[in-house]
Amino acid sequence: MFLAIVRCPKPVIARVHGAALGGGSGLVAASDISIATENAQFGFTEVKLGIVPALISPFVVARIGAANAREYFLTGEKFPAETARSIGLVNHVVESEAKMDALIETKLAHILGASASAIAATKELILTVAGHPVESMSSTTAEASVRSRASADAQAGVSAFLSHGKPPWVKS
Repeated sequence: MFLAIVRCPKPVIARVHGAALGGGSGLVAASDISIATENAQFGFTEVKLGIVPALISPFVVARIGAANAREYFLTGEKFPAETARSIGLVNHVVESEAKMDALIETKLAHILGASASAIAATKELILTVAGHPVESMSSTTAEASVRSRASADAQAGVSAFLSHGKPPWVKS
């Protein structure tokens, strides 16, 4: 399930209110954009149950880093939304559900203004380059750039930009 979220060609937005513990926090880590209300609680509480957070660990460590994973995986402690934001698990913390709705609408408007194929290729590129030294990615990123610039969406997008119009994926 976590891999399906990461590999989903569409952006996945996590909307968190209440408690996101164990696998719930793993789902947040696997998402592309995560938004939580101030009162949301997070935690990797598996050790309190005598189990290991194995299935979520690749996604969580990629999102919050090994040092933060060590602290929260090993203690099993719960932590508030602001801590989740400060360690990188959550992108945004908002005061209320209404503010969450408004922020999600803003994010969706930006997403809908972008090429779906470029978004899918960008998500794949992020998975490919994450964790690799910059020096080792030159040919990979050059190939991705060439492929994207030759795509039909890129041609349509550049043409729309030059003519001061809208690309075909943007609804009027």
